[in-house]
Amino acid sequence: MLFRSKNSPALAGSWEESAAVAFALLEGSTYSALIIDGKYPWGPERLGTLREKGKVVLIDYFLGEGESCDALLFPTNHADLERVSEWEKRQPVYHGTPYTWLHPEVRRLSQARVPAEQRARVLVIMGGADPKNRTQEAIEWLNRLGVREIDVVVGPANKFGQEIRQAMENIGSQARCLENISEARSALARARFAICAFGISAYECYSLGTPVLLRSEEHTSELQSRLHLVCR
Repeated sequence: MLFRSKNSPALAGSWEESAAVAFALLEGSTYSALIIDGKYPWGPERLGTLREKGKVVLIDYFLGEGESCDALLFPTNHADLERVSEWEKRQPVYHGTPYTWLHPEVRRLSQARVPAEQRARVLVIMGGADPKNRTQEAIEWLNRLGVREIDVVVGPANKFGQEIRQAMENIGSQARCLENISEARSALARARFAICAFGISAYECYSLGTPVLLRSEEHTSELQSRLHLVCR
C-alpha cells in the first residue's frame, strides 16, 4: 500500500513508477492510498475505513464481495470483461494496453537481449498466487517431454509451494525454484521460452524477446500440443 501526503505522492517499494503512473492518470483528484495486487484481500471493512480518510485507488485488484473503492486500475488486458462491466457500475475502471507498464529492471534487461543460441532453460511463471496450481501442471508436462532445465517461480501467495519444490527436487539438480523476483526477471530474460498466465509476466516476456506459451483455461489441449512441438 502506498500513501501520499496532501501535496505530493510519498511512494515506496519496487512499484514506485507504477504508482506514479496511477497518480498521473488520476491527476486532479486527492487519493489517500493505493493498494496494489489482490493476492492479499483487504475486505470491505478495512477498505471502508480507508475510504473514510480519503479516496482509494486499487491497482490489479479483483474486488471481492462487498468491497468497493473510488477507482480501479488494471495494468494489463487480462481483466475479466464481465467483471469489469459489473465493477464499472460502482466505480471508474481503467484497463488495457494504455495502462500497461513494465518494471524498470525489465526495461534495462531488454536493452541487451540474450541471443537465442544462448537460451537453454524453460521458465514457468504463473503469478503470485496460482490458486489452481497450474505451475505444477506445467512442470509435469515438461517432465513428460524430457525437459529438465526448468526454472519455476514460486509466487509469495502460492499455497502449493511445498508440493512444487518437491516436484522440482524429483526432476533433479537442473531444475530450480526461484523465489527472488530479481532472479526471476533475469531467468525470464535468458529463457528459451516461458509458460505463463496472461498477466504482467507475459508483457515482460514480449519486451525481452522471450517466446511465450500462455496458459488458458479454454485451450489446454492446444497448449499441450504446442508445448510438444517446441520441446522436440
